[in-house]
Amino acid sequence: MSKTFLEQIPVMPTNESDVSSIIGLVDKMLTVKKQITQLSEKKTDERDALEQEALDIDSAIDKAIYKIYSLTDKETKVVESFFTQ
Repeated sequence: MSKTFLEQIPVMPTNESDVSSIIGLVDKMLTVKKQITQLSEKKTDERDALEQEALDIDSAIDKAIYKIYSLTDKETKVVESFFTQ
């Protein structure tokens, strides 16, 4: 990836509250992913619950980013459709 490409990505200014919220979510995600890894490949109710929790955290992170960029519902759908293709 070239530096020129990265320079084109808009970086929005954020406030401390937004940053703290995202850091907390990322820390929580890392903890949950570690717990999933420790369960190995065993398919259990606990693993299912942790995987759902990871999906919920991922969604919360996405929503926090959409808020920072002030995306409308329409813009959010465009972004999400890109990742579900």
